[in-house]
Amino acid sequence: MPRQAETDTQIVEEIFTHQDVKLWHDVGEVGYATVGDRETWPIHSLRFEKFIRGKYMEAAGEIASQSSVACIQKELSSRALDGPLHDPQIRVNEHGGKLYLNMGDWRVVEIGPDGWAVLDHAMFPIIRQPHSLVFPDPERGGTIADLRPFVNADDKQFKMVVAYILAALRKSLEYPILFLHGAPDVGKTTMTNLISSLVDPTYSTGADLPSDKKDLGIHALHRHLVAFDNLSKLSFELSDAMCRMGTGYTAMFRKLYSNNELFSYTLYRPIIFNGIADVIWRDDLARRAIVITLDSPKLKIGPDRFKAAFENARPRIFGALLNALSCAMGRYHDIVLPDEKVYGLRSVAEWAEAAAPSLGWGPGEFTEIYNENQLNTSQLLMEADVLAKVVSRFMEDKEEYYGNYDRFMTDCVLCREVGKQGKWAFENSKTFFSALDRLKNGLSKNGIDYRRQGVVDGKQQFSLRKI
Repeated sequence: MPRQAETDTQIVEEIFTHQDVKLWHDVGEVGYATVGDRETWPIHSLRFEKFIRGKYMEAAGEIASQSSVACIQKELSSRALDGPLHDPQIRVNEHGGKLYLNMGDWRVVEIGPDGWAVLDHAMFPIIRQPHSLVFPDPERGGTIADLRPFVNADDKQFKMVVAYILAALRKSLEYPILFLHGAPDVGKTTMTNLISSLVDPTYSTGADLPSDKKDLGIHALHRHLVAFDNLSKLSFELSDAMCRMGTGYTAMFRKLYSNNELFSYTLYRPIIFNGIADVIWRDDLARRAIVITLDSPKLKIGPDRFKAAFENARPRIFGALLNALSCAMGRYHDIVLPDEKVYGLRSVAEWAEAAAPSLGWGPGEFTEIYNENQLNTSQLLMEADVLAKVVSRFMEDKEEYYGNYDRFMTDCVLCREVGKQGKWAFENSKTFFSALDRLKNGLSKNGIDYRRQGVVDGKQQFSLRKI
C-alpha cells in the first residue's frame, strides 16, 4: 500500500474509533462529526478539514494533500451514515421537554417551566454557522421594560414586537413574519438589527432579497432568523415562499448532474423584513405577518451611542426574555384559544398569552392587540384589492348571495364599470375563483363569508354571506 494511502487509512481509523469523536447524519444524509461532546461540524467543512489536517500532521509529520483530505472526508461521510440520525438546529431546539437556545459558542441555555440555566454544552449535537455571533450572558433581575426605550413604536406595537421575538425563540411548526414599515429615517434597519441580535445574532444581518425561491431556501439554510433589508417590492413567487417558510418550506434538487440522487430539506424559519413601501399585497402573507409602523426614534442619539446603550442593556433584556420563555413553557398547553378568537396564527397568540404573566400583561390583552393588527392590515389590503372592493360594495345591501361567475358578472354593476375602466383582470372563472380563494380570510375579517358550493351544470357555484 502506498505511504499516502496508508496514512489516509490510519487517520480515518483513528478518527472513527476515537471516543471523543462521534459521527452522525441528518435527514438529508449530510455527515457530521461532534468533537469532545461539544463542537459539531459538517464533515465537508473548513472547520473539520482543519481538524483532519491536524491529525494528519500528528501522524505523518507532513502537510496533508488536498486529495488525502478529500478521501478522508468522503470515507468519514460514508461511515457517518451508519451513525445516529439527528435533527441539528442553528439556534433553537427541544430535548426532553425543555427548550434549548444555542449561545453561539457551544454553550446552551436550558429553559424549562421552572426556570433557565446556562450549560457548558448540550446533551445532543448543536451546530454553529461561521457568521454566527454569541448571545450575551443573560442577567437576572431585568424586565421587558428594559427593551421599551429602544423600540420606536407605540405601546401596542411594542407588545407585538415582544411577542414576535418570543415566537421566534422557540422550536415550532408555525413562525410569524415581521414587517417593519415606516418613512425614511425612522430606524427600520436599526430595529431589524436590534431584533435580530435578540433572536439570532450574526455578522450578516439584513440582506438583499434573493431573486427566486430556491435562493431564498438556500439563504435560510444557514440562519435561524431570515432577515431582509429595505424591500421595495415582493413578487408573488417570493410572497408564497415566505408563507411556506413559516409553516414548512421543502425543497428538492439533484445533488450532482452525473447521478439521480436528490438533496432535500425542510425548513421552518421566522422572517423579518422592512421597507418604506408596503410590500404585503396578498392575504395569505398578511395572515402570517405582524405589521409594525415605526415612529421617529425616541432616543435622539447617534447610532454609536444607541448601540452602546443597547449592548449595555442587552444582557438584562435577554434574561427577561428567558423568564418569559420559561413562563410560556409552563402555561402553553393550558392556553387554548378558539379559532374564531384569533385572526392570525393561533400558536403565536397562545404562546404570547402563556408568557403574559412574566411580561405584566393581562389575560387576553395580547390577543386583542394581535387581532386589531390583523384587522388593520386586512382592511388596507381589501381597500387596495379591486375584487375585494367590488365584493364589499356588492354585498352592502345584501345579506346573502348565491351564484356562479357568469351570473355575478351580470348581477354586479360595479363589475361592468371596473371592466370599462380596464382594471378587471378576471376574464374567466378560473382566475376569478383563484383570486376569491386568496381573499377568503380577508373577506371574513371584514364581515363577508365566501365559500365554494360545488359544480352545477358544469359551472362552479359560490356563496357570499354577511357575518
